[in-house]
Amino acid sequence: MFSEEQLSEIRERVSIVEYIGEFVQLKKAGKNYKGLCPFHQEKSPSFIVSPDRDTFHCFGCGSGGNLFHFLMKLDSLSFPEAVQRLAERAGVQVASSGPADPKARERRDEAFEVHRQAAWYYHCLLKNTPKDHPVWAYLAKRQIPESAVEAFHLGYCPGQESGLASRLQQKGLAREVLEKFSLYRGRREFFRGRLTFPIFRHDKKVVGLGGRLFQEKDEGPKYLNSPESEIFKKGELFYGFHLAKAEIRKRNQVLLVEGYLDVITLHGQGFTHAVAPLGTALTSNHAKTLQRLEAEIILLFDGDSAGEEAGLRALEVLLVQGVIPQIVRLEGGEDPDSYLRRFGRLAFEKKLQERRNLLEELIDKWSASLPRGPQALEQKGRAARRLLALIEKLPDSIVQNLYRRRLAEGFDIPEDWLRGKRPLPERRPAQAARPNERRRTWLPEEETILEVWLRFPSLRPEILARVEPEDFYTEELADTVRAFWELAKTEPYGKTGKYLEMVPESLLEMFTELTLRPDGLDEVGAAQFSLEQAVIRLRERRLKEDLQALRGSEDPEKLHVVHEKIQALSLVLKNKARIYGERKN
Repeated sequence: MFSEEQLSEIRERVSIVEYIGEFVQLKKAGKNYKGLCPFHQEKSPSFIVSPDRDTFHCFGCGSGGNLFHFLMKLDSLSFPEAVQRLAERAGVQVASSGPADPKARERRDEAFEVHRQAAWYYHCLLKNTPKDHPVWAYLAKRQIPESAVEAFHLGYCPGQESGLASRLQQKGLAREVLEKFSLYRGRREFFRGRLTFPIFRHDKKVVGLGGRLFQEKDEGPKYLNSPESEIFKKGELFYGFHLAKAEIRKRNQVLLVEGYLDVITLHGQGFTHAVAPLGTALTSNHAKTLQRLEAEIILLFDGDSAGEEAGLRALEVLLVQGVIPQIVRLEGGEDPDSYLRRFGRLAFEKKLQERRNLLEELIDKWSASLPRGPQALEQKGRAARRLLALIEKLPDSIVQNLYRRRLAEGFDIPEDWLRGKRPLPERRPAQAARPNERRRTWLPEEETILEVWLRFPSLRPEILARVEPEDFYTEELADTVRAFWELAKTEPYGKTGKYLEMVPESLLEMFTELTLRPDGLDEVGAAQFSLEQAVIRLRERRLKEDLQALRGSEDPEKLHVVHEKIQALSLVLKNKARIYGERKN
């Protein structure tokens, strides 16, 4: 993965307040900054950014973390993608594994520049093409206005040489570079005779192009995409996402369609939360991006048999990520583009209101369509097995069981028949529980110790001397603390944001809340007193559990020793509380 030196350099060069301030209007609030959360709708600001700790937290929706976490959530990126994005901004060269390639950044910059220049050149050619040209007739036929041409940066590559090579050579880009990225194949342009669709990354950088034939007489594939490259991975990107992401966060909903023109038409009609895969089936990387959005997914695939199969494939991929999409069925083989042009926005809005949970809809649809007669039982079994295979892709066993029951009811078969009567999927061996794992709750004492650790770096040596990771009850928490303690060997006073990179996603909300909650510890003397109390109470809790385990034992001496230790700790707590009270007065 990335080296600590690389990550530290990014943190130093990119201010968390300045960066988040580009997306959120932040106002000074004491040492921190406050604004409206970009991840959910709110009227009163509950989103806090701390420059001292390099952290943010929303007390409305619970989102929180450091600069990398913010970008991951904002643009649905993985950690490596967020690091790469911020590294480009900071001018830091990073490599996810192995030694850094001194020419890697040069190659990526060249790739970005080639595609940016080509997209702009083809866009200018379209704008300067006479309005009576067939390309404009095609756009008019598809009811694509000039505003959409501008918004999506549509372009036109003529059937003959466009002059792209000469133009880019003036910009210092050699002909070989254009061939490397397949803008040319030998002497001919790759997208000749096509309407062009620039493909933007989440941060609005052009990474590739799509091209569509617009005249019936032209031969060749209807659609072409740039080949995959260092910056262009079809299975990781959505068309239109750079324009849709703000509306997706606002509505907490995403419309997933099949084609470029579906996206453009939907955006033109005000449905600006629509995106599409890049001419390929939905991949696991697509599904992970959608899962990170934490939004309702509505599938709007074509109403023909191909669209039906595309919906089934998408469902399989999404279920693995724990996402159960909604579906909108368009009758008569219509796609979203043709439906909107034919019936209008209000009819389409009504269709969206009729959306259904796709898994439930399949159970109802397939059970209702089964024929009667001798062959019905065999078909019923095949359909039930196929649906059961889908259900078992869900990672949550409770949700699995709920849908298994729904399947049994829909097909009128005993639920037990859907259990244990089939080959079981291969399972990983269960890990043995930790001996010291007694409960799954976050104890008040643990919370105090961690709050002091995150807010007061000067007290970390004291915590290290008095608390062990094994003192924490849950395995997940103990593992996180163990990572903290390891980092503290080299950077005991490191910023809080750096420590948050070690926190698993399941705990991140609680950790970031500890760093910024307004009623938290804000004075070192109070923090030290609270820490001492927490350490003593944690030990006292352990001793009381030992005492409970010894009750009824045949060793009264052990019982007495433990009881005396508890009394001694209680006395220490009282004395420290009295001393602290006298100091305050």
